[in-house]
Amino acid sequence: MKHVNPFSIVLLCLSLFLGTSCDTTIYLVRHAEREVGVVNPHLTESGRRRAVTLCDTLISKRINYILSTDSNRTRKTAQPTSLRVAIPVNSYGKDTAMLLVEGLKKLWGKNILLVTHSETIPLIMQAFGLTLQTPIGNSFNRFIVIKRHRGVNGSPSTTSHNESTYGE
Repeated sequence: MKHVNPFSIVLLCLSLFLGTSCDTTIYLVRHAEREVGVVNPHLTESGRRRAVTLCDTLISKRINYILSTDSNRTRKTAQPTSLRVAIPVNSYGKDTAMLLVEGLKKLWGKNILLVTHSETIPLIMQAFGLTLQTPIGNSFNRFIVIKRHRGVNGSPSTTSHNESTYGE
C-alpha cells in the first residue's frame, strides 16, 4: 500500500481552493501614447515608457490573461507585461469587443489585463453595467479596475469598479 504524504494533501486542497476563486479582476486600460498621422501607429517613446510603467503597476497582480485589440498600439502597450509574466497577448478585433465581454462574464477566478481604445472603454464598462466617472478624453494614464464577485448559494454576482491613474 502506498502512503500519501500529508503535506501533499494540504497542497492539493490549497490549490483546489485557490483555483476556484470567485473573484475576477479586469484591469482595463487605454493604449499608451501613439504616433500621429500614421495608419495603425506604433507607440511613441513616451508610450513605450508608459507601457513599462503599466507592467510595473501590474506585476504584483498575478495576471492570468492578457487581451488586446489587434492594433499595433494596443499590442505594444501590453507587450512589456506579457514578456515579464510570460503570458501571450491574445488579440481580438475592435469590432468584437462586446462578444469579448460576454466571454469575460463567464470567466471566474482570473486577473485579466485588457488593453483597448478610448472609444471602446465606455462600451465595455456599459456591458458590465458600469459607468465611467469621468470621460477618457485624451488621457493615456487611466487605469480602471473592474471587480466581479460571483454570488454563492444562489445569490447574484456583483460588479464594481474604481478608476485611477498610473505613471505620469
